[in-house]
Amino acid sequence: MSESEKQIALVAVQPTALTKAGVNSLVARGRADLRINEEAEEWLKKGCELRDQESYDEAFVCFMRGIELNPHHSELQFMLGSMYEHGDGATQDAAQAVAWYRKAAENGHSGAQFNLGLLYDLGSGQNYRDWLVNPDRVPLNEVKQDRTQAIVWYRRAADQGNSDAQYNLGFLYENGQGVSQDYEQAEHWYRKAADQGNSSAQDKLGTIREQAEKQYEKGFKRRAAEHVKSGGNEGAIFLKNPETDPLVRVANEVFQKAARRKVN
Repeated sequence: MSESEKQIALVAVQPTALTKAGVNSLVARGRADLRINEEAEEWLKKGCELRDQESYDEAFVCFMRGIELNPHHSELQFMLGSMYEHGDGATQDAAQAVAWYRKAAENGHSGAQFNLGLLYDLGSGQNYRDWLVNPDRVPLNEVKQDRTQAIVWYRRAADQGNSDAQYNLGFLYENGQGVSQDYEQAEHWYRKAADQGNSSAQDKLGTIREQAEKQYEKGFKRRAAEHVKSGGNEGAIFLKNPETDPLVRVANEVFQKAARRKVN
Protein backbone atom coordinates (compact mmCIF):
# COMPACT_ATOMS: atom_id res chain seq x y z
CA MET A 1 0.00 0.00 0.00
CA SER A 2 1.38 3.38 -1.02
CA GLU A 3 1.72 6.28 1.46
CA SER A 4 -1.25 8.11 -0.10
CA GLU A 5 -3.42 4.98 0.19
CA LYS A 6 -2.45 4.62 3.88
CA GLN A 7 -3.53 8.23 4.53
CA ILE A 8 -6.90 7.65 2.81
CA ALA A 9 -7.44 4.52 4.92
CA LEU A 10 -6.62 6.38 8.11
CA VAL A 11 -9.04 9.17 7.27
CA ALA A 12 -11.77 6.59 6.65
CA VAL A 13 -11.17 4.82 9.96
CA GLN A 14 -11.16 7.90 12.20
CA PRO A 15 -14.82 8.98 11.73
CA THR A 16 -15.96 5.41 12.49
CA ALA A 17 -13.98 5.33 15.72
CA LEU A 18 -15.31 8.75 16.75
CA THR A 19 -18.89 7.72 16.02
CA LYS A 20 -18.58 4.64 18.21
CA ALA A 21 -17.09 6.73 20.99
CA GLY A 22 -19.89 9.26 20.63
CA VAL A 23 -22.56 6.57 20.79
CA ASN A 24 -20.97 5.00 23.84
CA SER A 25 -20.84 8.41 25.51
CA LEU A 26 -24.50 9.08 24.75
CA VAL A 27 -25.52 5.66 26.06
CA ALA A 28 -23.55 6.21 29.25
CA ARG A 29 -25.06 9.68 29.69
CA GLY A 30 -28.55 8.30 29.05
CA ARG A 31 -28.05 5.61 31.69
CA ALA A 32 -26.79 8.19 34.17
CA ASP A 33 -29.76 10.47 33.48
CA LEU A 34 -32.11 7.52 33.92
CA ARG A 35 -30.56 6.68 37.27
CA ILE A 36 -30.83 10.33 38.36
CA ASN A 37 -34.49 10.50 37.32
CA GLU A 38 -35.22 7.23 39.11
CA GLU A 39 -33.58 8.57 42.27
CA ALA A 40 -35.60 11.79 41.99
CA GLU A 41 -38.78 9.70 41.70
CA GLU A 42 -37.78 7.75 44.80
CA TRP A 43 -37.30 10.98 46.76
CA LEU A 44 -40.70 12.18 45.54
CA LYS A 45 -42.38 8.94 46.58
CA LYS A 46 -40.71 8.98 50.00
CA GLY A 47 -41.57 12.66 50.48
CA CYS A 48 -45.23 12.05 49.69
CA GLU A 49 -45.37 9.17 52.14
CA LEU A 50 -43.86 11.34 54.88
CA ARG A 51 -46.19 14.23 54.05
CA ASP A 52 -49.21 11.91 54.34
CA GLN A 53 -47.90 10.93 57.77
CA GLU A 54 -47.66 14.67 58.61
CA SER A 55 -43.86 14.39 58.95
CA TYR A 56 -43.51 17.65 57.08
CA ASP A 57 -39.89 18.50 57.91
CA GLU A 58 -38.65 15.16 56.60
CA ALA A 59 -40.95 15.38 53.57
CA PHE A 60 -39.61 18.81 52.67
CA VAL A 61 -36.02 17.49 52.81
CA CYS A 62 -36.98 14.64 50.48
CA PHE A 63 -38.55 16.99 47.95
CA MET A 64 -35.46 19.21 48.04
CA ARG A 65 -33.16 16.22 47.51
CA GLY A 66 -35.28 15.19 44.54
CA ILE A 67 -35.29 18.64 42.94
CA GLU A 68 -31.52 18.86 43.31
CA LEU A 69 -31.27 15.72 41.20
CA ASN A 70 -33.88 16.77 38.64
CA PRO A 71 -34.52 20.54 38.70
CA HIS A 72 -37.19 20.25 35.96
CA HIS A 73 -39.39 17.65 37.70
CA SER A 74 -42.85 19.31 37.65
CA GLU A 75 -44.37 17.19 40.44
CA LEU A 76 -41.47 17.97 42.78
CA GLN A 77 -41.80 21.66 41.90
CA PHE A 78 -45.52 21.45 42.65
CA MET A 79 -44.90 19.76 46.01
CA LEU A 80 -42.40 22.42 47.05
CA GLY A 81 -44.90 25.12 46.11
CA SER A 82 -47.52 23.43 48.27
CA MET A 83 -45.13 23.10 51.22
CA TYR A 84 -44.28 26.80 51.08
CA GLU A 85 -47.92 27.79 50.65
CA HIS A 86 -49.02 25.89 53.74
CA GLY A 87 -45.89 26.41 55.79
CA ASP A 88 -45.36 22.65 56.03
CA GLY A 89 -41.73 21.78 56.67
CA ALA A 90 -40.71 25.32 55.75
CA THR A 91 -41.58 28.85 56.81
CA GLN A 92 -44.80 29.85 55.08
CA ASP A 93 -43.78 32.00 52.16
CA ALA A 94 -46.26 32.89 49.41
CA ALA A 95 -43.51 34.34 47.21
CA GLN A 96 -41.68 30.99 47.26
CA ALA A 97 -44.98 29.18 46.70
CA VAL A 98 -45.68 31.28 43.62
CA ALA A 99 -42.12 30.75 42.34
CA TRP A 100 -42.31 26.95 42.60
CA TYR A 101 -45.88 26.76 41.33
CA ARG A 102 -44.88 28.89 38.35
CA LYS A 103 -41.99 26.55 37.50
CA ALA A 104 -44.34 23.56 37.60
CA ALA A 105 -47.10 25.43 35.76
CA GLU A 106 -44.75 26.39 32.94
CA ASN A 107 -43.81 22.71 32.72
CA GLY A 108 -47.49 21.91 32.09
CA HIS A 109 -48.58 20.79 35.58
CA SER A 110 -52.35 21.50 35.65
CA GLY A 111 -52.55 21.37 39.46
CA ALA A 112 -49.85 24.04 39.71
CA GLN A 113 -51.59 26.12 37.06
CA PHE A 114 -54.81 25.98 39.07
CA ASN A 115 -53.11 26.77 42.39
CA LEU A 116 -51.20 29.65 40.84
CA GLY A 117 -54.45 31.02 39.44
CA LEU A 118 -56.07 30.63 42.85
CA LEU A 119 -53.31 32.56 44.62
CA TYR A 120 -53.73 35.46 42.20
CA ASP A 121 -57.52 35.18 42.37
CA LEU A 122 -57.72 35.39 46.17
CA GLY A 123 -54.83 37.81 46.41
CA SER A 124 -53.96 36.52 49.85
CA GLY A 125 -51.35 33.84 49.32
CA GLN A 126 -53.61 31.38 51.10
CA ASN A 127 -54.77 27.96 50.08
CA TYR A 128 -58.47 28.11 49.20
CA ARG A 129 -59.59 25.49 51.72
CA ASP A 130 -57.52 27.08 54.48
CA TRP A 131 -59.01 30.43 53.56
CA LEU A 132 -62.56 29.06 53.88
CA VAL A 133 -61.79 27.73 57.36
CA ASN A 134 -59.81 30.74 58.53
CA PRO A 135 -60.22 33.79 56.25
CA ASP A 136 -58.21 35.99 58.65
CA ARG A 137 -55.05 33.92 58.24
CA VAL A 138 -52.37 36.12 56.66
CA PRO A 139 -49.10 34.68 55.27
CA LEU A 140 -45.71 36.27 55.71
CA ASN A 141 -45.48 37.42 52.10
CA GLU A 142 -48.78 38.49 50.62
CA VAL A 143 -49.57 37.89 46.96
CA LYS A 144 -51.15 40.90 45.29
CA GLN A 145 -54.56 40.11 43.82
CA ASP A 146 -54.37 39.98 40.03
CA ARG A 147 -57.44 38.48 38.37
CA THR A 148 -55.93 38.94 34.91
CA GLN A 149 -53.14 36.55 35.90
CA ALA A 150 -55.65 34.31 37.65
CA ILE A 151 -57.65 33.93 34.44
CA VAL A 152 -54.50 33.17 32.42
CA TRP A 153 -53.56 30.27 34.68
CA TYR A 154 -57.12 29.05 35.24
CA ARG A 155 -57.59 28.85 31.49
CA ARG A 156 -54.37 26.89 30.98
CA ALA A 157 -55.44 24.41 33.65
CA ALA A 158 -59.02 24.32 32.31
CA ASP A 159 -57.76 23.56 28.81
CA GLN A 160 -56.08 20.48 30.30
CA GLY A 161 -59.37 19.35 31.80
CA ASN A 162 -58.96 20.62 35.37
CA SER A 163 -62.58 20.82 36.55
CA ASP A 164 -61.82 23.14 39.48
CA ALA A 165 -60.25 25.64 37.08
CA GLN A 166 -63.22 25.29 34.74
CA TYR A 167 -65.60 25.98 37.63
CA ASN A 168 -63.64 29.03 38.77
CA LEU A 169 -63.59 30.43 35.23
CA GLY A 170 -67.36 30.01 35.12
CA PHE A 171 -67.68 31.83 38.43
CA LEU A 172 -65.53 34.76 37.25
CA TYR A 173 -67.53 35.11 34.03
CA GLU A 174 -70.83 34.84 35.89
CA ASN A 175 -69.90 37.60 38.30
CA GLY A 176 -67.83 39.78 35.98
CA GLN A 177 -64.66 39.51 38.07
CA GLY A 178 -61.55 40.18 36.02
CA VAL A 179 -63.60 39.83 32.82
CA SER A 180 -66.77 41.32 31.40
CA GLN A 181 -69.84 39.56 32.75
CA ASP A 182 -70.77 36.87 30.25
CA TYR A 183 -73.41 34.28 31.13
CA GLU A 184 -72.77 32.32 27.95
CA GLN A 185 -69.09 31.85 28.85
CA ALA A 186 -70.06 31.10 32.44
CA GLU A 187 -72.41 28.35 31.29
CA HIS A 188 -69.76 27.02 28.90
CA TRP A 189 -67.19 26.52 31.65
CA TYR A 190 -69.71 25.31 34.24
CA ARG A 191 -70.89 22.68 31.76
CA LYS A 192 -67.35 21.47 31.10
CA ALA A 193 -66.77 21.09 34.84
CA ALA A 194 -70.19 19.50 35.39
CA ASP A 195 -69.52 16.94 32.66
CA GLN A 196 -66.55 15.78 34.74
CA GLY A 197 -68.71 15.32 37.83
CA ASN A 198 -68.00 18.64 39.55
CA SER A 199 -71.04 18.91 41.85
CA SER A 200 -70.68 22.67 42.40
CA ALA A 201 -70.78 23.22 38.64
CA GLN A 202 -73.78 20.94 38.32
CA ASP A 203 -75.61 23.06 40.89
CA LYS A 204 -74.65 26.24 39.04
CA LEU A 205 -76.07 24.98 35.74
CA GLY A 206 -79.48 24.84 37.39
CA THR A 207 -79.42 28.58 38.15
CA ILE A 208 -77.23 30.23 35.51
CA ARG A 209 -79.89 30.15 32.76
CA GLU A 210 -82.50 31.62 35.10
CA GLN A 211 -80.10 34.40 36.12
CA ALA A 212 -79.29 35.13 32.48
CA GLU A 213 -82.96 35.41 31.54
CA LYS A 214 -83.65 37.74 34.45
CA GLN A 215 -80.72 39.93 33.46
CA TYR A 216 -81.80 40.09 29.84
CA GLU A 217 -85.43 40.71 30.78
CA LYS A 218 -84.35 43.60 32.98
CA GLY A 219 -82.38 45.05 30.07
CA PHE A 220 -85.27 44.62 27.66
CA LYS A 221 -87.66 46.38 30.03
CA ARG A 222 -85.32 49.32 30.39
CA ARG A 223 -84.73 49.60 26.65
CA ALA A 224 -88.43 49.20 25.86
CA ALA A 225 -89.39 51.93 28.32
CA GLU A 226 -86.80 54.29 26.84
CA HIS A 227 -87.90 53.46 23.29
CA VAL A 228 -91.62 53.97 23.97
CA LYS A 229 -90.95 57.15 25.91
CA SER A 230 -89.11 58.55 22.90
CA GLY A 231 -92.15 57.78 20.71
CA GLY A 232 -90.52 55.04 18.69
CA ASN A 233 -92.20 52.09 17.00
CA GLU A 234 -92.39 49.37 19.66
CA GLY A 235 -90.16 46.42 18.93
CA ALA A 236 -88.96 47.58 15.52
CA ILE A 237 -85.39 48.19 16.59
CA PHE A 238 -84.99 45.27 18.97
CA LEU A 239 -86.58 42.42 17.04
CA LYS A 240 -85.08 42.70 13.58
CA ASN A 241 -84.27 38.98 13.60
CA PRO A 242 -86.68 37.31 16.05
CA GLU A 243 -85.93 33.80 14.76
CA THR A 244 -82.43 33.97 16.20
CA ASP A 245 -83.29 35.93 19.36
CA PRO A 246 -83.31 33.49 22.32
CA LEU A 247 -85.36 35.95 24.40
CA VAL A 248 -87.89 36.95 21.76
CA ARG A 249 -90.77 35.83 23.98
CA VAL A 250 -89.64 38.09 26.81
CA ALA A 251 -89.11 40.99 24.43
CA ASN A 252 -92.53 40.58 22.81
CA GLU A 253 -94.24 40.58 26.19
CA VAL A 254 -92.39 43.74 27.22
CA PHE A 255 -93.24 45.60 24.02
CA GLN A 256 -96.89 44.49 24.07
CA LYS A 257 -97.32 45.79 27.62
CA ALA A 258 -95.58 49.04 26.68
CA ALA A 259 -97.80 49.46 23.62
CA ARG A 260 -100.98 48.93 25.64
CA ARG A 261 -99.86 51.53 28.16
CA LYS A 262 -99.20 54.00 25.33
CA VAL A 263 -102.66 53.47 23.80
CA ASN A 264 -104.37 53.84 27.15
